[in-house]
Amino acid sequence: MNDLGMGIVVSMKDMFTQNAARVQSAMTSLDASVAAASERMSRNFDRIQKGTMMIGAGLALIAVPAALIASTAATQKALAEMSSVGTKDLQALEDAAESFTNQFAERGIHCIAPSVS
Repeated sequence: MNDLGMGIVVSMKDMFTQNAARVQSAMTSLDASVAAASERMSRNFDRIQKGTMMIGAGLALIAVPAALIASTAATQKALAEMSSVGTKDLQALEDAAESFTNQFAERGIHCIAPSVS
């Protein structure tokens, strides 16, 4: 009887060892899969961040010409309105407006420059 009991214990130990080895193998595989997925996610987040920065830079580059186009359109509209009321020398008016704008733009730069330094 003792031999039979010992055989059952050994047999159960062998089955447990096999199952434990399978569980350990599955956990190791799961750990490797999670680590690989984490690495891919980190790499993709870096790519998203770089792409977002590039989009922001591109939008900043577009904003300046868009503002210039809008101011040119406003100037042309104002000149058309002046022409409709009978103003003859539109070039002189446009030159005076440009001179006025440049004069105050330079003053703005001089006012801001000391506070930036």
